[in-house]
Amino acid sequence: MNTNLFGFTQFVKNRLLLKLVLVYSTFMLVPLLLTIYIITGHVNAKMIELEIGKQDELTNKMSAYLEEEYAKIRSIVYWFYNSEAPTTVDMLINSAKNDSAFPPYIIKNRISSELDKVVLWDKEILDIILIDRNKQVFSTSRRSVSVGYDFTNKAPLSGLETSDKTMYKRPYTHPDYILAGNVPVISNSGNLYDLNHLPDDRSVGQFIINLSLDEIMKQYRQLAGTSRAAMYVFDDDGTVLFSSDTQALGLKYPFLNETADLSLASHELKLNGEPYIINKSELSEKGLHMIVQTPKTQITRETNRLIRQILFIFFCGVFIVLLLTLLFSTNIASRIKRLLTAMRSVEKGRFDTRVAFDSRDELGQLASAFNRMCLRLEEHVDMVYLAEIKTKSAELSALQSRINPHFLLNTMESIRMVAVRERKPEIADMLYTLGKLFRWKIRSTDLIVSVEEELEYISSYLYLMQFRYQDQLAVSIHMDETMYELGIPKLLLQPIIENASEHGLFQKAQQARLSIRGYRREQDVIFDIIDNGVGMDAVQLQELTANMEEAAKSLSQGDQIGLSNVQQRIRLLFGKPYGLTIASRKDHWTRVRVTIPAISWKEMDALVQDFYR
Repeated sequence: MNTNLFGFTQFVKNRLLLKLVLVYSTFMLVPLLLTIYIITGHVNAKMIELEIGKQDELTNKMSAYLEEEYAKIRSIVYWFYNSEAPTTVDMLINSAKNDSAFPPYIIKNRISSELDKVVLWDKEILDIILIDRNKQVFSTSRRSVSVGYDFTNKAPLSGLETSDKTMYKRPYTHPDYILAGNVPVISNSGNLYDLNHLPDDRSVGQFIINLSLDEIMKQYRQLAGTSRAAMYVFDDDGTVLFSSDTQALGLKYPFLNETADLSLASHELKLNGEPYIINKSELSEKGLHMIVQTPKTQITRETNRLIRQILFIFFCGVFIVLLLTLLFSTNIASRIKRLLTAMRSVEKGRFDTRVAFDSRDELGQLASAFNRMCLRLEEHVDMVYLAEIKTKSAELSALQSRINPHFLLNTMESIRMVAVRERKPEIADMLYTLGKLFRWKIRSTDLIVSVEEELEYISSYLYLMQFRYQDQLAVSIHMDETMYELGIPKLLLQPIIENASEHGLFQKAQQARLSIRGYRREQDVIFDIIDNGVGMDAVQLQELTANMEEAAKSLSQGDQIGLSNVQQRIRLLFGKPYGLTIASRKDHWTRVRVTIPAISWKEMDALVQDFYR
């Protein structure tokens, strides 16, 4: 831990810009956090004040709405007794009589007609159901009501005494007597009496008036607007008749005891450990209470979310500033390191070293001065090494000229052996082909020829080899014709073919196969010479590659021929990464790949002439 802290301290101490950013960030962060804290407190208080105002408005408007609905229900019950004579109650009484002055269908049509007048003009009233003493059901509904339902012994009329003059209110989400179109309702039910025989406390029937909870919910949502308040309407027992939380219908209001002693106003109260803003109201309808409550966390949620967003943006900004500072300081350090590396390179004698900076700041000016110094040093050193370069050029020409004696001796031996063994006219063809080779050599003294000329030369050479080895050698040549006008150092491929024939191509019992393929790859020309000879293992291949690389570095080894000769010539003319690469598998194959730049023979010849100049 101490080591990490010390390392970080040293890291900061060594970076001036980072220290400035850290100090700047600290001075920015502390005041901003204090400001956010103060603003948050003020905004939260204002949000609570606004929510209390919304609660008051919602409570007043919903109280007025519900009182209006219950006044409507009371007027409907009053209308049962005071409708046009004979009244609805009178018709209900007659329906239970055996000696009624009205036929049953008249009674039914009259009651249904009167009930329809109510349901049709009031969308909040879903159902009105009347039951006489004989349990006969009369109903008008926006839904389908079961007339066979035993209303007197089942909810909502079960247990209702005939002398009970109370109107009961109960919530139902799915009343059993509704066959289709279930909608949650507040069911208001009670007894009906004969006003002409008031001393008789026995009811002449019952009524059920269902108030649509969906319509009440629509009204609540319209009035609540953006308020996050939850509303509960419950009776004296705490049974919830209506709530914005539909899951609470028919259950006990959970905080009945905690809110029982509250006055009719707004309060801040903790319920289950969470602070709430509560507004309590009593409805004029007997036994109904209203609570509107909002958790304080919901009131301040948007503010807190905004604060978190501000803090997130701020810390992201600090992080980006720190990151940019690190990148900037890393860039400066990297440029300085490049300058130091270039200085060490010049110190080791590499005077062609240059440093390229795109910027023109102080480091860019320093790099320009360094490049000018290296240029002057290079010009001075070039004068000293000029003589050595001329010497190496002469050695390059000498290396190229050594190939001819070896080839001529091998060719003459092949002709002699064929003449002794066969005594056939084929000798004339071999002599003709050999003559072509001599003429090609005498005609052209250039160091650079076209790929087409080089291909013609190795084709003649391979023709002679096939005469020598007869059916033992199969040759295939595939060359991209677009390469014919490109340049190639003279006699570059023939030593590789000769090396393959002398080192393994004919040391296996099977027929020898030699494949030559030429193609372009981007800005380079590649020649693959592949044989099916004895191949090399990894140790032999590594040793051969090392010898070639060593020979390419120095021309002092005057006896180098074959692959080393080719490697030396390519490296002297074109430098790395051009040259030979060898791949092999023991007892299977060997591939020598020649890579040179893809330029025309005229351009390559001009390049070589400049080298020798």
